Amino acid sequence: MWADVLVRYRLLHAALPTPSGQWLVQQYPYGPVEVLSGPSAVLDLAARLQHQTRTGRIRTR
Repeated sequence: MWADVLVRYRLLHAALPTPSGQWLVQQYPYGPVEVLSGPSAVLDLAARLQHQTRTGRIRTR
């Protein structure tokens, strides 16, 4: 499942689907839990986090 990949690559701490189709997402182990409307919202959040991570790094080349 793609949510497992987001957790494995540490973009998110946890991502769990609910029976209603919403997703519970936690970015940090003791951080707040967000309720997102669906899988596309989870992917949008992960893309935003990945972009922040990549643009925050200093390039050494």
